[in-house]
Amino acid sequence: TLLTSGGAPVPATVSMNSPTNTVATLNPSADLTPGATYTARITTGATDATGVPLAADKVWTFSVAPSGGGGTLDQFGITQIYPDKAGGGEKWFMNMQNPNNDPRTNPPDMDLNPDGSWNVNDDQVRYNVFTSSGYHPEDIETYDHSVLATQGYMQYPNDWKNVEMTGIVRVNSGDDSENFAWYDRGGRHYDGEGCEGSAYKADLFYDGRVRLAKEQWHVSYVFSSTTTPSPSASSFDRFIGFKAMIYNHQLAGGETVVTTEIWVDRNPDSPTLKNNWQKVYTFTDSGGFGNDGEECGGEPDQIISWGGPIATFRWDGANDVDIKNFSVREIQPPV
Repeated sequence: TLLTSGGAPVPATVSMNSPTNTVATLNPSADLTPGATYTARITTGATDATGVPLAADKVWTFSVAPSGGGGTLDQFGITQIYPDKAGGGEKWFMNMQNPNNDPRTNPPDMDLNPDGSWNVNDDQVRYNVFTSSGYHPEDIETYDHSVLATQGYMQYPNDWKNVEMTGIVRVNSGDDSENFAWYDRGGRHYDGEGCEGSAYKADLFYDGRVRLAKEQWHVSYVFSSTTTPSPSASSFDRFIGFKAMIYNHQLAGGETVVTTEIWVDRNPDSPTLKNNWQKVYTFTDSGGFGNDGEECGGEPDQIISWGGPIATFRWDGANDVDIKNFSVREIQPPV
């Protein structure tokens, strides 16, 4: 059972790390309250890994980190680099018990691995995540990028804009010329409405290289130069933590620019080394990057400063990938 400090029950389930059943994970059915204290209890009806019943109830108390704190841990125990958006904001966490039926996503087909991660056998994945308002293209009043830049959003004011996107990934089989791409700043990317498909895409290649891709519309790309972090950030045959931060900020003269950061954790499963996140790439679009923006009513090098209803975890050219602990949060951009 899980109780608040006032004794009110909180719905939760417990999952085991099959097949060894040596670690129990408590999974609340809803986000816990930041700053609050809870008490968890495992009753004597439970047994240990050898089938021996507990001699007495196991009880422990814990507190949830205050909201908004950069450097605090999320519900998966992963460090949040930047604080939550001031006053609260949109956030989404992968349902690690049943990700195939999450109404806020358009997920690929996934199969549960023995270690609790999920396997994806699809060489073209677009794992779309919607805000709490959902995806409603019929409510998008314009795709004119000059209007969107002034308005600040594509669908609704709570569109994904300044975000920290996180995922733990492992490539078991794939083409090292391909990459993971975490991105936002638009909606659906399809030929029917190309101007909806705007994005800044943080690219992490399977062999560890990184770069920034700007999609001015679907399909019109401009790319930054590719670099190779050291030590390697390759995700072949090992889990790698991959974060993308995409956020607006202002220059001294008041101009709005967009910065994309790529962070990696090379040992996300290590009890002692995990959460050693390192920023391996930064790119700021302050203009002069791209020349196709007039197609959608913007400047040739239009900065994509607005939010969009969909944030996407994408990968191609890898038909055997393990994933876990994905999340998207609206953040307070660094000054």
